[in-house]
Amino acid sequence: MPDVVPFRGLRYQAGVVGKLADVLVPPYDALTEQVATALRSQSRWNLIELEAPRRPGLTASAAHRAAGRTLREWIARGVLAWDPEPAYYVFRHRFPHNGAWQERTGVIGLAQLHAWSEHVVCPHERTGPAWVADRQSLRAACRADLSLGITLIKDPELRFLSLLRAAPHAGNPVTARTSDGALHEIGRVTDPSWCRATQERLRYARLYVADGHHRYEAALRHRDATQSPGSSYTMLHIVSADDPGLIVLPSHRLIHGALPPDAIELPDVRRRPLPYTLERLAAAWKDDREVWYVSRARVEAFAPSNEHAGADGLSELAHRVVETAGARGDEIAVATTPHAQVAVGVVTSGAAAAAVLVPALEPGVVTQVADQRRTLPPKSTYFWPKPMAGLVLRTLDPPEAFS
Repeated sequence: MPDVVPFRGLRYQAGVVGKLADVLVPPYDALTEQVATALRSQSRWNLIELEAPRRPGLTASAAHRAAGRTLREWIARGVLAWDPEPAYYVFRHRFPHNGAWQERTGVIGLAQLHAWSEHVVCPHERTGPAWVADRQSLRAACRADLSLGITLIKDPELRFLSLLRAAPHAGNPVTARTSDGALHEIGRVTDPSWCRATQERLRYARLYVADGHHRYEAALRHRDATQSPGSSYTMLHIVSADDPGLIVLPSHRLIHGALPPDAIELPDVRRRPLPYTLERLAAAWKDDREVWYVSRARVEAFAPSNEHAGADGLSELAHRVVETAGARGDEIAVATTPHAQVAVGVVTSGAAAAAVLVPALEPGVVTQVADQRRTLPPKSTYFWPKPMAGLVLRTLDPPEAFS
């Protein structure tokens, strides 16, 4: 079963970088070019220089090696420094959602890696080889875990969440308020009794990757490829699957590329035309039992022929719609957004050829799919908000290796 232990986190030093909010960055797969440009101008120490390095004229692997050199330079200059002793890190994320403030609480620890086949740490989505290779290259070059995903533990009686909320911090937590209004609070916990209770609670649990499949799989491949010191563990951010602040938004697909205007034909699927113009479509969308295909040529709804198909079946159906649309045209690229209005807007403007609107999945569906050893298509879920990278980092090598 999972072994999740305290570790010496590597953290930004306020006396050097100033406000913590200025150096935080969304995870690599949530970055847009506009956001990336703004972050690079916000602070010379922003973690985007490591999490999503861009070096003109360099290949991705060369940019990753440059990021590794930047990390070591920042450590040498005191931009980043290790905490004095191993700790768990309790992370409280407070954010506005649907007109009210929500709070999600998790613990960050160092988890022993387990292959998917061991069914100890379980996926619910399939991965894309290119993204896994990219994250593996970055981990190998930096020899560090830079960002936080979201990993779940079943907690129907909220005992784990209660344990996290009662954590006795070693000193005052560090807080940062980002431009979206969210408050990020992270505190070290070294109390032996609390740490033992946390480790024991996790030791007899199954963990479920909610967000961060590519990073976890990249860590597995890096471990298997190198067997180097420190590579058999990875930093995980673990959250109660029953935390009221755990939000899952829809993962609407955006299709970029040339598509023919003819109708999509899928066997064993019910199809009906939608009586909406593009201007009215986003307002008409219901997070319901259908998948909507939206293009400037037509708007249609698809549903499984089996009326008893589960919510996860709609994710598979959305994937089939995207694949079928792409197979009829030139090479396509697929992006995602949680906002139906954004998806319809980019189609209306011509920035995307089509969009596929799909209902959100509940956390219980995610754990159920994983328990059944099934996986959904990549990017089937959009856990929100995503933890910002830069709150705490972890190096694969001990501090003395950097002397």
